[in-house]
Amino acid sequence: MANHARNVAAHALGSSFNIGFVTDLEGDLVHWRRYLAMSKAFEPQTQQPLAPSGPAATAIASGAGSGPPGGGALPLPALREGFHFVYGGDAVDKGGADLAVLEDLLALKKRYPGRVHLLLGNRDINKMRFLHELANPHTCSVKEHPGAYWIRADAQKPAAWTEAANNAGGKQQPESDRAAIAEWMLKVTMGCPDTFELRRAELAARRLSKEKKAGHGSDDAATPRVSDDEVAADFLRSVLPGGQQAEYLANADLMVVLGDVAFVHGAVWEGCLGAVPRFVSRAASGKAGGRGDVEEADFLVPTTSTRDGAAVHWDRLDLKAHPKARLEGSPSLLTPAEAWAAELQEFKRAEVGRFLKAGQHLLDGRGQLAWSAHPWAGTGGYTGDAGAALMQYGMGWAADQERIPSPIYANYLRDGGPAPVAAAVRESLVASGVSHVVSGHQPFADGPLVISSGGLRVITADTSYSNNTKWEPPLGLSETSLEKAGGNKAGGHTAGAGNTGASLEVGNGTRGCAVCEVVLELGELDEENPGMDGVSNGENDFGRRRLVVRKANLHGTLSNGDPYDFSLPGLHSGSRRGAGGGGDEIEGDPPPVVSAESGVPPTSAESLGAWLVGREIYDGWWARAVLPNGQILLSHGQGFTHKNRVCDPLWARDQALLNSGALQK
Repeated sequence: MANHARNVAAHALGSSFNIGFVTDLEGDLVHWRRYLAMSKAFEPQTQQPLAPSGPAATAIASGAGSGPPGGGALPLPALREGFHFVYGGDAVDKGGADLAVLEDLLALKKRYPGRVHLLLGNRDINKMRFLHELANPHTCSVKEHPGAYWIRADAQKPAAWTEAANNAGGKQQPESDRAAIAEWMLKVTMGCPDTFELRRAELAARRLSKEKKAGHGSDDAATPRVSDDEVAADFLRSVLPGGQQAEYLANADLMVVLGDVAFVHGAVWEGCLGAVPRFVSRAASGKAGGRGDVEEADFLVPTTSTRDGAAVHWDRLDLKAHPKARLEGSPSLLTPAEAWAAELQEFKRAEVGRFLKAGQHLLDGRGQLAWSAHPWAGTGGYTGDAGAALMQYGMGWAADQERIPSPIYANYLRDGGPAPVAAAVRESLVASGVSHVVSGHQPFADGPLVISSGGLRVITADTSYSNNTKWEPPLGLSETSLEKAGGNKAGGHTAGAGNTGASLEVGNGTRGCAVCEVVLELGELDEENPGMDGVSNGENDFGRRRLVVRKANLHGTLSNGDPYDFSLPGLHSGSRRGAGGGGDEIEGDPPPVVSAESGVPPTSAESLGAWLVGREIYDGWWARAVLPNGQILLSHGQGFTHKNRVCDPLWARDQALLNSGALQK
């Protein structure tokens, strides 16, 4: 907990700071560069924003640049003074430039270690399987591999699937069992059917760039051949010590808490509240409180498994109680939320440490890794194999269908539409010192989704399927307003040109032009107004001033190309602007003067928009954004079908009151 406590102390310096957030890049370097070009957290770039395709995008994806360390051809912009940057996880898989995106994120972390925070997503954690399934001959056998416990159909097990894939369309037999297993892992068990070929293309582009730099290639040189075995070997290399994926695992967190904001990849739900996994080795399982480190002799072999008794027990921190842990070098206490994040980080550190130790064993040539008889994916569980507990933590369910109490593989949607936050979650988080939860993992339409719930605000910001959003006709608009709606008048169509296949040139092919950023401005509680603990001087039972969100700014571009840029007020009536803390003013609309949590709508148009965002307006349509012309963007989701439409704010107000029962028909 000490390292996290040291970071918390650093965050508390000064009276204000800002946070920029983006998530779920999934290897899409074109989208990442588009984000950097519009971000308020980074200094403006002197280069022109990248087009979604063309030679520039290819050059970037090739890692051919001459700028500062990182995967892109353009130099990474500087993080603005007074800003932190949080990346929400899922750095790889679908965009064609996994290595380049990882290198950029790691370069930022290295340059700003105290102000850049990386989160682990399920797509980051599941790559640990490459060490388990590609390192040893007996786990690379197509015939002997048992498959994955969450893929139950026999036809989807490696032997049957590989045979069927080879027979379909005359596909050439993979060069080796390792290549076949790697391709099966990605296509069948990780939900990224193009990633094997995308890595081949990225490696080829890098090889060609290297040859040109060495003077061995011309501009019209043929693309170098990269074999199946070389692709599979590169996936394994990336998770060994020094590899990009391994470095990301080592530098990322399971949860980040800054001020009164909790950042997670997925969602904080009732079953995971305060849950902390404690690893118990066979040697320690008989001792009271046994936990943490496994003997060096144990990390290469199984200890216990789900079949023999769990090797992990779950502590439940009471988020409504004040912990006794103190900030390093300070009499101040951690908030319950900070303590939870610190405990999760200790678990992750130990698991990744064991994982990297196993990888170093392989690199040192000390023999094969003594994994259990079958790969971890076959049974799941807390087997004692290096990193197994963290891999299970990154899953949604165990083999016995028990839900994993984790905020990673979770979301705030129900059947594709926003779901109200459970009362127990809201009450526990607010009591723990959290007013905002910011996450990603599962997209909703083409921009951030806000869910407001009694002193807690949730913001999710995954845009990875924005191009699938359909636009429906506007509601409640006069003829004049319809003219203002412009391209939003028609309905029933997607705004983009249609999805394309993923590639280096276009990224993941399903984002279209949509891009978004969440920017949070934090400041001290007002000395003359009670804060969340009712203490008038802005301090509380934790012995230090609390920094709380005073404004949340959401900005970006929708799937139809329209921009948006609006702000929501903080949820603390006692927040004030800091003086001299280094936090710059966030550009965009000024904060409304009434609370967005109030059940009574305000009278001013500016404040009414902020009051509407985060509420269900009618029949599953939620107010998602305030557009530049003052109209309200509504979005609806069911399954993976998402729809947008614009409406008049007064019409939306009346519908929201009808929906809540505050207004009779």
